[in-house]
Amino acid sequence: MADGLDCVIVTEHSYKNPKRAFELMNACKPEGVFCFPGLEYVTKEGIDIIIFSKDVSIYEKFKSFELTYFEVVDLVKSNDKFFSFVTHPYTLGLTSVLSHLSREEYVESVNTLGAVEISNGAFDNLKCLLGKFPFGFLFKNKISRIGKNQSIPRIDYPRGIKFLAAGSDAHHPESLGRCLEVKGDSVFEAIVGNCGDVKVITKDSVFDFLLLVKSGLTSLHEFLIKKKLRLYR
Repeated sequence: MADGLDCVIVTEHSYKNPKRAFELMNACKPEGVFCFPGLEYVTKEGIDIIIFSKDVSIYEKFKSFELTYFEVVDLVKSNDKFFSFVTHPYTLGLTSVLSHLSREEYVESVNTLGAVEISNGAFDNLKCLLGKFPFGFLFKNKISRIGKNQSIPRIDYPRGIKFLAAGSDAHHPESLGRCLEVKGDSVFEAIVGNCGDVKVITKDSVFDFLLLVKSGLTSLHEFLIKKKLRLYR
């Protein structure tokens, strides 16, 4: 697979067609590559959180906007077939837990799940642009937040780490590459039981104007879909 990835958790947004996305990825994967079913669920509050499993029945359990953030956390904790991690807590926009809930609630969810995404590259390309003069002075706070999105502070790690995650929001092939290297004999167990024994794999970021435009249009499209779906609920 591209960029040396040999395992992908397929986490299309829940308000699209995550089951179809998994089935297509699983059918087209190269030999020796593993794909596991998942989705990026959007809660009643509008928070993104990733849920995954070995079992495709996951797609029958999670319908967008039906559950609150902590109802998702509780459901995952009560079912040993489901796994979840707190997703891109410092992302720009309005989909992170820190955009909707208090820091205390964020910390509670991280410690309850024992899992968090420690590295996300969704805004790597944008940071390349903002780092250029004069944007660096104008968008200092956003650059700082993107930095935390790329590598969250160690203080945000769970007290008792079950597993760490990385690399969600790779919406385009050019965005692939940010991931974790984990150890273990069984692939799925190595993912959900890595206990923080991981190596973050990144790639050099070079500003790509076309990718910036595509990413912006993707984000706008997703925003409009969510707005329409919530309007007609």
